[in-house]
Formats: sequence, structure tokens, C-alpha cells
Amino acid sequence: MIKPYAWWAAEVTLIAVSTPRRSHFLSVFEALVKGAAEAAAVNEPLLWHLPQKRATDWRYQPGEEVTVALQLFAEEPEAGQRLTAQLAQRLNEPAAAHTHFVFRTATPWRYETAQAIVSSDGWLLEFLTPFHLKGTTDKQTVAPHQWQCAAQKRIAKLFGAQPLLPPVARIVPIDWQYWRCVHRSRSQNGNPFFLNGGVGRLAFFADPEWQFWLGLLAAVGTGDRLSFSLGRFLCTPLSPMATQRATPTSKETAQALYLTTPGQRIGLENGAVVVSGRESETQRHPLRLLSHLFVLAPATLTTAAIEACAEADVPILIATPKRRPVVLLGQRQAARKNRILAAQHRCWAALSETERAQIAAVWVRGKILRQQALIRSRYRAGDAAVLAALDEELRRLARCQRVAAVRGVEGSAARRYYPWLATQHAAWGRWQGRSRPAKDLLNALLNFGYTLLIPVVERWVRVEGLDPYLGALHSSAGRYPSLVFDVVEPFRAAVDRLILALWGRRQIDEADFLPDAASWRLSPDARRTFLLAFDKMVRGGERPLEQEIRSVVASLRQAIEHDQVREWVEKTYYF
Repeated sequence: MIKPYAWWAAEVTLIAVSTPRRSHFLSVFEALVKGAAEAAAVNEPLLWHLPQKRATDWRYQPGEEVTVALQLFAEEPEAGQRLTAQLAQRLNEPAAAHTHFVFRTATPWRYETAQAIVSSDGWLLEFLTPFHLKGTTDKQTVAPHQWQCAAQKRIAKLFGAQPLLPPVARIVPIDWQYWRCVHRSRSQNGNPFFLNGGVGRLAFFADPEWQFWLGLLAAVGTGDRLSFSLGRFLCTPLSPMATQRATPTSKETAQALYLTTPGQRIGLENGAVVVSGRESETQRHPLRLLSHLFVLAPATLTTAAIEACAEADVPILIATPKRRPVVLLGQRQAARKNRILAAQHRCWAALSETERAQIAAVWVRGKILRQQALIRSRYRAGDAAVLAALDEELRRLARCQRVAAVRGVEGSAARRYYPWLATQHAAWGRWQGRSRPAKDLLNALLNFGYTLLIPVVERWVRVEGLDPYLGALHSSAGRYPSLVFDVVEPFRAAVDRLILALWGRRQIDEADFLPDAASWRLSPDARRTFLLAFDKMVRGGERPLEQEIRSVVASLRQAIEHDQVREWVEKTYYF
């Protein structure tokens, strides 16, 4: 008779034959174990996991040995024995239905119980697979009741009774991030599903009674979903130093540091980046609170600061005086970037013309949808015709099979949208088309704003490790950063909105322009006004534009790393 909070465990060793083309490896193993369990008539709760493997960065290769740990929550191990026998039979048949693996060995089923994880200072929970926990990406603490509910549901599903868990004092995200991955269901071929949740580390502070419960949850996972090995984590005691670092203050959220004042010196002192200048106050930024360091003006960096940032995994991006990125420093970043670049070039080389057109359409669709949102926010009589025309362009875009056709839709939509934009203020006059150099006031504002947007996008393209010269909508043959220009397209409407706001508040008007023989340009004071408003839009507010840009670029990078660009195209309808 099995005791409360105990189970039967075994390990199965497989040899990979091929890698999945469209599915994430979590869905491959889920289909494998679930299919064998159904064939073996295993009705008791069953879990599987890949020991020590992280869902975000693990991939197997043909010929690689893979160990799958199985846990059966039953009175006797006979159902588990049927399961391993079924796995061996299904994978070793001459015409095996499952083409990803062959069966090698299986250990005998053994009896296991939970072991307490003793700690007096707290625990560090490192999640290897997604776990849905609200409030962890942008807040400093997590509501403890969310954790308790998730833990109670997992225990109740496995052991049949929901325990009364002790209170939790505090849960602090350390480097928690949201993770989303497409997988495909074999029973509903062609329909995408998603593995959602957070991955990373949480600092857990609670009474000593949690020593047993954390040991149990570390063994069986947490959360109400038993499938896809979700909610798996490693649990270790927190050291006093780690406890101190995990304790939040009012400003302890990892963030990027921007240096925009010329002549500053960046050094290191007692584990903090020290920024000093002739006319500015010395600033200290603890390394553990930095996510990135952007040097956007001429400055001096000491070797100690560069070395410390590399050790702390803080990338340093150095830009030209016009804020165009030129250098990305950091040993780990360089190794990671090489892997991503190789994956990106392999992916792009394997794409057909139709698939390239579909990627290009993602950027154009995002651009048109955001333009429509701007029009609706300022809706006036007569705007319905413009919205209807843009709807027709979206329908044309969905039928495009070639990149040239996508570019044609983009141009046609621009001819519908920009005349509307010019009508928003009488001083802008009749729209004569886009011009560089600017032949009118509106083009002068658009050119200046779009020029500022390009280096913002390029910063994050380079930080995420992507090749900025490998685009789909824009093709440059290496002459200019075409991927950057691709990503810029959906965010041009944000610059348009800013221009409308500045003109509407009379922060910029006709008197702020300096005409010359060839074009119109902004006065120095107007440029400063525009720059301040642009920086606030990009980095300030509840939802900074830079955060949206980084999210889009990171989702593309993740799709490239996991060979899921086609799925990324399907799910990325609107940013």
C-alpha cells in the first residue's frame, strides 16, 4: 500500500532519431508518453519530466541520449510496468509510428517519497518549465495566495486530497520572464496551441513548515496543469547573501542604464557601475540591478567596468553620436549571438518565397493596424472611407504570395493613410507625398521622428543577437540594416501620434521651422522639444514603446532559436 505523498518512479533512456520540424520538444514528449499510457490502459495520474533540462534553451540532436523520468501515482507499480513495456514496443517496432526516438533501456520502478529541503533563510526556486504566476514580470513581489492555490491544485490532482498549506511570507521574482511557445496538436492537425507561463527564479520566504511542502513540490511540480511537464523547478536553500540580494527595495527592478551625456566616465566601485562627469553628479548603479548598459554618447569605459559587466551578464552596447549601435560587448553575449546568428541564417536560407512574403506581411499588417487605431482615436466625419480602404488593403495582404506584392500593398496603404494624416492640421497643407529632404512641414516632422526611431529598434535587434541586415520586407544585400527597417514599420504610427500631440498642444508650430534652399528643417529649440517628448514616449509611462519593440524582437529571436518562425507568423497578427 502506497503511503500519502509517495509514488512510483522510473527512468526511460531513449536515443533521438530526428528533431521535430514544427513542434516544441515538450509537445513531442507529451504525445509520446500520453500515447503509450493510453495504449497501456494507465488510468492513474502520471507525470514525466526531463531532469535538469530547461524548456527555454534545450534541444536534442539525432544520436543524442535522452532520459525521461516517469512518476506514477498508484497503489502498485503494475501500471508503470505496462507503460514501459508499451514504450519499448511502440518505439522498437520496424514501422514505428513515432519517428523521433528508439527505445534503449528502462529502470525498474521504485518507491519514492518527498524529502524536506531544510533552510533557515528562505529558498530559491528555479523554474525549468513554464509556470503561470501573475504579477511576476513587472512587480517586485507576488501575491502569496497565487502560489498556495497552484500548489494545492497540483497536490489534490495527484494525491486526491487538498492540504491546508501554511502561510507564505513573501515571494520575490529575481530574473523571472514570460515564455510562450507554439505547439501543435496531432488530434487537431494544423491548429496552434500555446505553452504559456513564466520561467526563471523566485526567492521564497516562509515558515519552516514549508520545508516538507517545497520538497514535495520540487519532486512533483506545481500548478493545475499536469501535461507538458509544466511547473517543474529546482529548489535550493538561499544563502544569507542571496537572501539580502533577493530582498526588494522601492527601486530594485533590473533595468537598462542609458548614458546620453558626452564626456562621462564609467568605472567600477564595490560591485557598482559608477558614472561621473565634469558637470554632473556621480551616480552609482549596482550591477545586480542592471539589465543592459547603453552608451549613446562619447564616453570613457574602464576595463574594470567592462570586465565586471561581462561577469554579471550585463551587455554593453556602444552607439555612434547619432545613436546607431556599433559595438556589443560581453563574452556571454558574443557566444549567444553566434548561436543565434547561425540559427537565423539557417532559417532564412530554408524559407520559400511564399514564406518570406508571409514574414514581410507581418510587419505591414502591424503597420496598417496601428494606423487604423490612430485614425479611430481621432475619428471624424469622412474617416470611414479611409478605414474601409485600409481594410481592403489588409484583405489584399492576406492573399500575397510574393514579397513584391506585399510591398505593393504597403505602398497602396501609405497612399490612403498619409493624405488623412495631412488633413489633421490645416498648416500642413495638401499632401504631396513623402519627400526626403522634406518639402513641407509634415514631412520634416516625419523624417526627424522616423530617423530617431531607427536606432531604438536597431539597439534591441543587436541586443537580441539578430543579424540586422537580414530582413524580409526590405532587401538590402547587406547595404543597410533591412531587418531593422522591417521592425520599424509597425511602430511608425507611434511617431505619427507623437507629432499630432506635439502640434495639437502647440509645443511645435510653423514658427519652429527653418526653410532653406532645398528643404524644411526644425529649429534647435524645436528639436530639443521633440527629442524630450520622443524619449518620454520610448522609455517612460506605463507602457514604454521600447518595451513593445523589445517584446516583438525577442519573440522573433525565440522563434528563430526554436525553428518556429512559421508558427510565429501565424500567431503574430497584431503586436
